[in-house]
Amino acid sequence: MVTKGIWRRRWSKEPSYCVVRKVEPEMDRWLMHGKMWADWVLRGKPLGVYLFTKELNRCDWHLIHKHEEADFKRPVEPPKLRMPAKTPLPLLERYNR
Repeated sequence: MVTKGIWRRRWSKEPSYCVVRKVEPEMDRWLMHGKMWADWVLRGKPLGVYLFTKELNRCDWHLIHKHEEADFKRPVEPPKLRMPAKTPLPLLERYNR
C-alpha cells in the first residue's frame, strides 16, 4: 500500500491510498517513467483499478507500513453537506432589474 503526501495533507480525516497490483518500469536511462496499476481509494471511497503513469518518479509517494494499514482501511462516514435554502443574487443582477 502506498499513499501520497498531498493526499494526507488535504484530507487527513479521510484515508486515501493505493494497493499496488502491477508495476511496469520503463527501462530508460534515468528510470523516470513507467506504469502502475493499483486499486485506488480516494477519501474513503474505492474507485477501482486505476492506471498511474504520470509523476511516478516524484518523492511524494510514501509506503504505508503494515502496522498503519488498519488505520487507513477503517470505514469513514462521508461528510454531511447542507445546501442553503436561498442564494442571494449577485450585485449586478440586483440593480439591473
